[in-house]
Amino acid sequence: MVFALVDYLLYRSRLGKYHPRAIEGSGGILATRENFPANANLWPGDVLIMHTCRSFLSWCVMYYTSSVWSHTALYAGDDRLVDATTAGVLEHPFADYLDGNAYIVVRRPKGATPEEGPQVVNAARKFLGRPFGWHKVYAIWLRTMLGGELYRLKFTGDLLAVSVPLLVVLYLAHGYLFWFAVACHLLFLSLVGFNVIRTHLTRRKQAKEEVA
Repeated sequence: MVFALVDYLLYRSRLGKYHPRAIEGSGGILATRENFPANANLWPGDVLIMHTCRSFLSWCVMYYTSSVWSHTALYAGDDRLVDATTAGVLEHPFADYLDGNAYIVVRRPKGATPEEGPQVVNAARKFLGRPFGWHKVYAIWLRTMLGGELYRLKFTGDLLAVSVPLLVVLYLAHGYLFWFAVACHLLFLSLVGFNVIRTHLTRRKQAKEEVA
């Protein structure tokens, strides 16, 4: 958990890639009413990409996506958002995010017209009231750890830092769980080796393509 702990401390201290200047350099605008006047320069259907401060869940998203952005919402017009939150899909005031700490980037789909925005919003409103897709979050995490496109070697280091001490504790306990843990650990180490080799070969391929 060394890599995760260091990254979380940087996030809480707003240092490194989480420093306000770094986020502003990525296009982030401080979430204040002065920067986002009601309905100004926003079309229904615009996508808001957010960096949220002081949220462990938001940090988890940023850490496992190697990004400083943790959330998106859809601008619905009339200073309101359609938003998939942990409480479910909601429609609520844009002002809820204008806390002076978060940062927002506004993105408009390429080629979008003012007439298309309300259609997008109406389609999004059909999902209002649906629960948050925790099972999809878990599936993305599992796919990442098994070598998906978001995989980073630091994730393997974090898991090893947790699993090795656990294995030692089970060994000292002399229980049947120890042998089960050994089997799981060997499987995990096999996945680690696969991911290390896969990542190395992918980077070599990308480097050759860049040279070509």
